[in-house]
Amino acid sequence: MQLVDKTKYWNELINSLINTSYEKIENFVSFLLKSTLSTAIFGSLRTYYPFLLFGAVINWNLLLATFLVIFAVYCMNNLTDKEEDEVNSPDKASFVNKNQKTLTFAVGSSYIIAIILGLLDSIYAVFILLVPLFAGVIYSIKVSSKLPRLKDIFAVKNIIIALSWAVVTTFIPAINAINVSWAFIIPLFYFFFVKSFVNSVVCDIRDIEGDTANGIRTIPVGIGKEKTKRILTALTFSIMPVISILLFYGLSIGYFITMAFSMINSYWHINYVSNAKEVSKYMSLLVHGEWIFVLVLCYIITLV
Repeated sequence: MQLVDKTKYWNELINSLINTSYEKIENFVSFLLKSTLSTAIFGSLRTYYPFLLFGAVINWNLLLATFLVIFAVYCMNNLTDKEEDEVNSPDKASFVNKNQKTLTFAVGSSYIIAIILGLLDSIYAVFILLVPLFAGVIYSIKVSSKLPRLKDIFAVKNIIIALSWAVVTTFIPAINAINVSWAFIIPLFYFFFVKSFVNSVVCDIRDIEGDTANGIRTIPVGIGKEKTKRILTALTFSIMPVISILLFYGLSIGYFITMAFSMINSYWHINYVSNAKEVSKYMSLLVHGEWIFVLVLCYIITLV
């Protein structure tokens, strides 16, 4: 009888520990997603990648500045998108409403620190880091009652998002690169532009309901989900011939494989994640955390 009681006690204790740990992990993952910290972390990893491609020395100040810029811009976007998020992502909208003052302070302080870090490197870094702020302001904020937000103009918001992040991701690492030609930089810029454009439009596919309710004419709202997916798939595969040019300018086969892997991941994102009725927290981390896998693949290929 004593043995049975002890076994029951230990089973209950283990189950309790597992449930408590799972709950803490769930809360932590939710916080990362709702606070946009996960977006900032993965975005700075994306910027780390071209340092490797350029063969440049890793500039940790600029990587931290990139992290702070991404965090600030997406916090600002969450603050201005509360109405849409109440339909598309109620948990995130609730988090923003509860922490509005903190997030507003975080936007300003993060950008100030990022600019200071940029100044420590060069004035060029400051100009590059200001691009997402400028894009975020004209994208999210209605300057005049007579003019629409750029976010509300068909396809414009996706182009602005893609351009601003392609500029940061490509040119921040290029500042520290030596003897890298424009013939190498331009195909890489196209790669990051398409990746960012696809990601932003896939998010719009999942947000059709909220965007329609708020009168936001996104690409999926305007032309439909299936046609949007076909366009995104064509854009994704247009990456292959463009990045093939990089092979003629010194890109190793190993790094070419990592870029092809990233392209395939976008295809999966378009044709699987956008079809999911509900995307779990962990699936969201898996989708946006692709650069973890890309960087791991880079180091594996380097060691082989």
